Amino acid sequence: MRWVKVLKLSELEPGKCTNVFLGTMGIALANVGGKYFAADNRCPHDGGPLGMGEMDEEWIVCPYHGWAYSMKSGEYDNDRTRFMTTLKTRVEGDDLEVEVPDEGQELPEPDYVMRHMRGCKGVGHSH
Repeated sequence: MRWVKVLKLSELEPGKCTNVFLGTMGIALANVGGKYFAADNRCPHDGGPLGMGEMDEEWIVCPYHGWAYSMKSGEYDNDRTRFMTTLKTRVEGDDLEVEVPDEGQELPEPDYVMRHMRGCKGVGHSH
């Protein structure tokens, strides 16, 4: 694992999320009350770009189907036994850094990938 600078702190306001790419690796970033969190940008449900969604307190809401995940814990809001892949962050001066796999390695799969579900309907975020 290695630490990589992903953006300046001033580029991510409280209550907002964004995504960045390191090569082909997409990372969703969020500022929750002045604390910074990172996760795999791919929604475990259907691969949607989480960082392009909206924030509702600590919850990032996927723009594709409305599935929401806690940026603090990685939990899926409608089944707290399912998780997205989260990453460690740290602040170095004015920069936000994320711990990512070494070059040539991929982000790990989430604890439970929901892509296999057929005919699933967006359950919506209840927070």
